Amino acid sequence: MLWGRLAVAGVALLGCFLLGRASVERGVSQAAFDTAQQRITQLEQENRDIVERQVATAAGGIDTPPVPSEPTAADPEVAPSQATPSEPAPAASAAAGASYTVQENDTLQTIAERVYGDGALFPLIAAANDVDSANLRIGDSLVIPPAPTEG
Repeated sequence: MLWGRLAVAGVALLGCFLLGRASVERGVSQAAFDTAQQRITQLEQENRDIVERQVATAAGGIDTPPVPSEPTAADPEVAPSQATPSEPAPAASAAAGASYTVQENDTLQTIAERVYGDGALFPLIAAANDVDSANLRIGDSLVIPPAPTEG
């Protein structure tokens, strides 16, 4: 009698197993799996390329011109009207249509603050160069338009 009950339980268990296997999808086709695997490989390579570009950019690599350490008036590559974070350009040079070399952590507002003495004038710089703070790159040269005259 005990063996009969065990046999019925075993058959019921086997039936449940077979019913479960029959009702579940078989999974993804091999072609779909291969396509997904190729896409993953491609995305991993793109990710590695992006990381390499970021490292090169941070190190002053090919994507960005090198940032001069401290330009001086004797440096022939630096125009006298260029402003640097260590020496803000006077408002008179901004009136003459100066240029500015973008430094690390610069935004249009900080540049306008340095050049004009008023960060709220950043739209002048943005319009003159067709840029916004999001796409400024270290080493870019920006045209600084004359400050608006009061009156």
